[in-house]
Amino acid sequence: MSLLTFILLFSIPLTVNLVSYLEMERIEIEFDRALYDASKVWQRRTTFSKSYQSFHQTLEVVETKNAIKVEGDQIEEKKLEILSVNWNE
Repeated sequence: MSLLTFILLFSIPLTVNLVSYLEMERIEIEFDRALYDASKVWQRRTTFSKSYQSFHQTLEVVETKNAIKVEGDQIEEKKLEILSVNWNE
């Protein structure tokens, strides 16, 4: 019985830390995906803002003339700044 208690004593904190880490990684992937989706349809507008619900948080995508920024409730913002564009027609 004491061996089982000892194993549980060390495995529970590790499991909680792993779940927390995986949740933060999932949020990071959602931000990356939102940034990727916005960059595919970016049209160099003066300013355009769109928000949508993703699992348990709201993501705000802000497009400007030279940048795309994704903001959320649980993590810092991510920003993609376009320094130059070569349009092929």
